[in-house]
Amino acid sequence: MRKKILHNKKVFIVLDDVDSDEQLTALAGDRKWFGPGSRVIITCRDSHLLRRYEMNPIYKVEQLEIAEALQLFSLSAFKETHPIEDYMDLSMDFVNYAQGLPLALKVLGSFLYEREIDAWKSEKDKLKAFPNPKIMDVLQISFNGLQKSQKDLFLDMACYFRGQHGVDYIFDDDMAESFGHYRIDVDVLIEKSLLSKSEYGLLSMHDLLKEMGQEIVQRECPQEPGKRSRIFCLEDLYQVLKNDAGTDAIKGIAVYSCPEMKQRLNAKALSKMTKLRFFKFHHSQSIKWHGKPLNYMQTNELRFIEWFGYHLKSWPNSFKPKNLTVLRMYFSQIKQLWKGSMDLDNLKELDRVIMRI
Repeated sequence: MRKKILHNKKVFIVLDDVDSDEQLTALAGDRKWFGPGSRVIITCRDSHLLRRYEMNPIYKVEQLEIAEALQLFSLSAFKETHPIEDYMDLSMDFVNYAQGLPLALKVLGSFLYEREIDAWKSEKDKLKAFPNPKIMDVLQISFNGLQKSQKDLFLDMACYFRGQHGVDYIFDDDMAESFGHYRIDVDVLIEKSLLSKSEYGLLSMHDLLKEMGQEIVQRECPQEPGKRSRIFCLEDLYQVLKNDAGTDAIKGIAVYSCPEMKQRLNAKALSKMTKLRFFKFHHSQSIKWHGKPLNYMQTNELRFIEWFGYHLKSWPNSFKPKNLTVLRMYFSQIKQLWKGSMDLDNLKELDRVIMRI
């Protein structure tokens, strides 16, 4: 019916937020449906869907530059194209937080409209602990449509691969495969704009997407971090280890210790983490372990270890992570990794550049 009605007509059609083959087939399945000179604009979260139907050209919506982002934020927050007096610095804080994402700029600006400067400061502080739910809900739409293996890859990227000072870790297709992920899943996340790939093949993720991923993990068990799949918060790790609250739900740990925070940790709690695949820990002199941690990490799932400041002279002989692919031991006191031979057929990276003497 649609084909017969529109066949000889020049039309201009906008299809917003198309996310399935069925929608595209029903609404614009064939160019022959429309008369000469017709234009069809489709917005979509999946570039592969557009390519399958040979929808050309395809334009990727890039993040806004600072000046453009400030203007969009100001239109929502002040109904003007620039911040009003005394609000410039705070406006820039929110613009930097949004990192060029129009959705975040509009949501935050609208929320702050006609609020006092103290309320702006309070919201800025609150965002450090609690992501804005409206932003997270929209961002999570793409995540909800992923397959399980794709969700696991996304959550690993969101929780593990971020440096202490905001610098992304080097992560590429090969490393994804080393951790048991599928290269095709990397492609899918890129097609859905959940990951970006640089010209050098390195993968990265927008900070707000990382926040969304971390929020998803925290919601797995809000009150008991030992029952979540990933631990990326220092206080949560301390709670789990001090209270011997580790479980087989934990797949990965990625935290940085704080020199000012003195803690005594129970290494035995690691023995319950039988599905641990990823361990990144930056040690400080204020941390004291009760027991030798590696003695209790007896899991064949372990693929990645990065331990800054490892405090012992060697690995225990009982520690034989046969599926380990990456080992990084920076600024450690280790003199010898192990005695004799060790079968590490899957090891792709061994890095112990700087050792303490």
